[in-house]
Amino acid sequence: LTTIRRFGILIVTFIVAYLPDKTLGISSTIRSIIIGVLLLVWLFLESASLRLGSARKALYKGQKEKGWKALNNLVKHPVVPLSFDEKLQIATMFIQHGEEPQIGIECLEKLLNKTKNEYNRIKAANSLSLGYYRQGNIEGAIALLKNYYDDGITELGLLVNYSSFLLANGESEKAFDVILKGGNNIYILDNLGVYYLVNGMHKEAIELYRKLYDNTQPRFVEFYVHAFQSELYYQCKSKALDRINTAFSCPRIMTSKFDKDYIERLKKAIDNAADRNKVNASPALIA
Repeated sequence: LTTIRRFGILIVTFIVAYLPDKTLGISSTIRSIIIGVLLLVWLFLESASLRLGSARKALYKGQKEKGWKALNNLVKHPVVPLSFDEKLQIATMFIQHGEEPQIGIECLEKLLNKTKNEYNRIKAANSLSLGYYRQGNIEGAIALLKNYYDDGITELGLLVNYSSFLLANGESEKAFDVILKGGNNIYILDNLGVYYLVNGMHKEAIELYRKLYDNTQPRFVEFYVHAFQSELYYQCKSKALDRINTAFSCPRIMTSKFDKDYIERLKKAIDNAADRNKVNASPALIA
């Protein structure tokens, strides 16, 4: 309803702006005043969306203090009612950035309980599962998505998260069954690469990541970390260095685990045999 109200104002504004004066029965001066008032109302209703965009931009640029201040103000003082998607985005950002994930979890639990739309419920549950995972409650994350998966839900985001959690929990064969339903999307193919890595299928992993690396430009940092690990196993130092250097240029809006310090430590492992063995041997560093 919030979105409908906002678009309704915009549609009325265009109608007033383009209908002939005779049709409206008003003067051009009155028309201008009405248009001005309608635009102000529309901007007021869109203020939450504009503030959300500003916060996201600040976080993207690394201006954490500014970004988090804007997000917290938006949560505490929304000014206008937030739409479902805006609430979902805000809650998910708190979780994905690793900053006060409990705020996001509480918001998503409320959304999940209140919304009746099944598609929206799936989106909320998917983000909420990520919150549980970030807090270390991997069993809770898996259980939440399993309910939808067992009901036949194969929405891509759910498949990606569910298979990721299963891989992280050591349930790689269950994860593989989920991955097979995801098609050729880059996120699900990255999970296939992780499946290969954790099961010692290094030839398959390196072939997959080289093919994807040559033909796509994923914007999520995890892909390049996993590609790095596959190259490192075969001691392909130059390719491993290329992959990990590319990871530095990826946006980190969607992750909190692989920060620059972590990537720097992986980079040092290229020339350090002991560290290199740790990277190769630890599934925990992959999922």
